[in-house]
Amino acid sequence: MTPENTPHKENDPLRGKRVLIVDDDICNVFCFEETLKHLSNRNNLNLTIFTAHSGKEALKLLESGETIDLLVTDCNMGEKSGPRLIGDIKALSLKKGFEYLASMAIIMASARFYADSAEKQAQEYGADTGFAKPVNPKIVFEKAREIFRSRLQKAT
Repeated sequence: MTPENTPHKENDPLRGKRVLIVDDDICNVFCFEETLKHLSNRNNLNLTIFTAHSGKEALKLLESGETIDLLVTDCNMGEKSGPRLIGDIKALSLKKGFEYLASMAIIMASARFYADSAEKQAQEYGADTGFAKPVNPKIVFEKAREIFRSRLQKAT
């Protein structure tokens, strides 16, 4: 089932999630943000979407106390790469008040990933899953839904 024809459900695991999109390519950020806004509105999910144009900017947002449920990040950014960002987030999650970061879902995308091994490569960096660019934001949306649905099933 694609996001466009997914039935409206009160128990959608993405409902109310706070998403941070991180990429140093403004076109990628815009594409992801607009597509997620559209899918959120269409599916009545009330997603809150934040953007950052570098890993450093993303980390600063997280350090400010902004609660994020899902991080969608580029792997290869100049100022702070996706893998370095994930490492910094893991370290930050050990500090008092930031423990929730340990359970934040992370999706990584990279032009350097091979399509058939992107998930494994991203997981080696600490992400839940990964995609080779170019990425279809609708597929990322569905994968995020799967991650949160799986986590809910494990919790029950």
